[in-house]
Amino acid sequence: MDVLLPQLQQYEQKTNRTHVNFVVCKSIDDLSQQVDKYRDTTPIEIIFIDPPTTKTEVWEYLSSDASTIKWVHSPAAGVDAAMKNLEPVSENVKTRLYTKIQYTRRAGLMTPKSMTEYILMAMLTTERSYDRLKKNTNDGLWSRDFTSRLLSDCHVGIMGYGSIGKHIAQTLNLLGIKISVLRRSKGEPDELVSKYYSTSTPNEFEEFLASGIDYLVAILPSTKETQGLLTDGCV
Repeated sequence: MDVLLPQLQQYEQKTNRTHVNFVVCKSIDDLSQQVDKYRDTTPIEIIFIDPPTTKTEVWEYLSSDASTIKWVHSPAAGVDAAMKNLEPVSENVKTRLYTKIQYTRRAGLMTPKSMTEYILMAMLTTERSYDRLKKNTNDGLWSRDFTSRLLSDCHVGIMGYGSIGKHIAQTLNLLGIKISVLRRSKGEPDELVSKYYSTSTPNEFEEFLASGIDYLVAILPSTKETQGLLTDGCV
């Protein structure tokens, strides 16, 4: 919401709205009813969707004359899931959507921060044997049947080095974590990254994976070159 608030404020100014109302819709019928309910007072013009669960009938409705929606926002950083769900709809529906709907995704500072926190959570959960400690707590046991190490002893490999990857590297570097990066261009080692690997250089992808990485962070954009890179590649 911190990222969306400025956009919503600009939308209010542009459309001369004095406030934004939020309604919850759990089905296409619910959405249709809400749109009809507010059509003559404060038309519903913005919808937040979950791309993986968006059905064909939602897109068909949004493209129809019955819908007052003008702006569709996805909480996901990428748009591939939403675009995949558009594949089954007819070309007429797609054309109407492209001309009628403004589509936005999650971006800005919130995504790098939340992604970095998620990575730290995953690392600490593993390195501090959290699952076992939680089970022992639930079972009323006091046991030291686990091992742990400092995060500074870990080696993290980051696939993709845009704004998100750089924010992750900056934060992990503060904790003394060794970082290797795989990206399109090679680059020279710096204070954040111990070594860069390039996807455009033969065998460097394999070298990157074999460099002693403890945790692999895959945040490459979804393109024809990156889809299946791990599942269809050498791991």
